[in-house]
Amino acid sequence: MEDTSERTVVLVFAREWELSQTMAFEAVYHPNLRFTLAEKIELLAGAECVWLYDATTQELIGETYGVPVREAFVDEDEEGFADVHPYRNRKALYTFSTTILCKFQKQGLGRILKAFFLGVASQAGYSLVLGHARSGPSVHLNERFGAQIGTAHQDWSGTGETYYFYTLHLRPRERPGTPSGRTIRLRPR
Repeated sequence: MEDTSERTVVLVFAREWELSQTMAFEAVYHPNLRFTLAEKIELLAGAECVWLYDATTQELIGETYGVPVREAFVDEDEEGFADVHPYRNRKALYTFSTTILCKFQKQGLGRILKAFFLGVASQAGYSLVLGHARSGPSVHLNERFGAQIGTAHQDWSGTGETYYFYTLHLRPRERPGTPSGRTIRLRPR
């Protein structure tokens, strides 16, 4: 019998993945928040996406994705529309999901995934990331990256859970070959 209590996981990021395999992430959410495969395919057609997986086993660990804010909420009656609407003409990305599968949670992998995703968003030219995060660890994750927490939605989409609107400003991206603003002094030998 193989001892799997401690093994090395080789983390790798992917920008593309077979979407039918990503449906495992939907089970983490309340049924009212789950996307069907068809909905997910449509949503992710123009999205910035990142998947985290174990390179050794090819097992998915986490996913995060977002769309330009102007595409996030089109129906004024959708919960959260009023939060997002003021940002519709900005270079902003609305994050629909940052999810780590249950067996991989509480290991800091959400923070790794979010950091990589924010880098992707910045490199794509976004200056702002918006979203609605579930009360607790999801809100705290975004706060760790400097998110400002806004409106509380007490019964988000009929889930009985509180979700908070957040805004996260990204640093302007640096172009290759431009100074970073840091001064490095070299001592002559």
